[in-house]
Amino acid sequence: MTRRKLEAALEAGRAIDCNEDDDAGSGDHGIGFEEVAEVCRVSYDEKRTGVYSLQYSPDAKQLVVGYGDGAIHALNSQTGVLEHELKSPLHGGLPIKCIRFHPTSPQVCFAASTAGKVHACNTRAGPATDICSEAGNETYSLDFSSKGSVFATAGRDSDIRIYETESNKLVRVYEGFRINRAEQNEMAHAKRVFSLKFHPEHENVIVTGGWDDHLKIWDLRTSVGVQRTVYGPHICGDGIDIKGPYILTASWVEEEALQVWDFSDGRMLYSIPFDKKSGEFLYAAQFCDHGTALAGGSGTGSVKAFNLRTYQVLGEVELGSPVQCLDSIRGGRQFAVGGAGQEIILAQML
Repeated sequence: MTRRKLEAALEAGRAIDCNEDDDAGSGDHGIGFEEVAEVCRVSYDEKRTGVYSLQYSPDAKQLVVGYGDGAIHALNSQTGVLEHELKSPLHGGLPIKCIRFHPTSPQVCFAASTAGKVHACNTRAGPATDICSEAGNETYSLDFSSKGSVFATAGRDSDIRIYETESNKLVRVYEGFRINRAEQNEMAHAKRVFSLKFHPEHENVIVTGGWDDHLKIWDLRTSVGVQRTVYGPHICGDGIDIKGPYILTASWVEEEALQVWDFSDGRMLYSIPFDKKSGEFLYAAQFCDHGTALAGGSGTGSVKAFNLRTYQVLGEVELGSPVQCLDSIRGGRQFAVGGAGQEIILAQML
């Protein structure tokens, strides 16, 4: 993800200040992870109706959480103690489905709501403000370009919207495929889009996925947008990650849900066995350091850490209810899990 660049820069500075070696940073150095350890569980009021999104700040000091009632909280990343309420809950409020930090402003994050709104939050000052409203849409995902000059959203209506970050102005819409339209982009998504990620090394490239069982590779420098379609992943959450030449996908399917793809030609390289006994049904996954990944969903109600080279399960944290979101920082050395229960799990890979 784009955030990894800022995270790596902040981590490198911290390592220099603390006279740490490279393995303490976010690079792929050292002997690798061997186990998973739970740090603590953070309880929250059942009125929050679950956690639908969360993301660490690039300096790893805060965890920003989006709840089912529309509330957004900034927690201490080590203890889970509430530091700031960035957005208050609403009676009958709708879920905050995605949170992303700005790649060059570490204290600023944007949040997407199924109410069709995008909120801007400053984790150090003041409440959230509404910056975009997408009439008739449910906004499920957003992401910043690598330089932060634009951000994109996707959701229920299958359109991909591009905004200028400084002005929050809508500058382009790639319309989804609809039968009743006179002019159609047959390459576009035909159903809900649940995950959208900018390529961390290519400012104008986006990867999206949703209910239509396709990944779409977009180039924002073109009028059509979609440059390539990859058939396979059934994405129902924050189930796409990009690292180097690889795409990781988490599909809400019974088996072969966790897969790695070649970005350059769209080939599926391999599937990582998750749990065939109870069904896999994954919502979220992320690449981590040392050739590892985290993934979780509703099949097992847990998040597992995998060695992608050997398929070995390094460890598991059990939420006991559907896992709807996860995030990691420092290459997986810290990670958080949220879902349909009344707890957030803070954990680490060692």
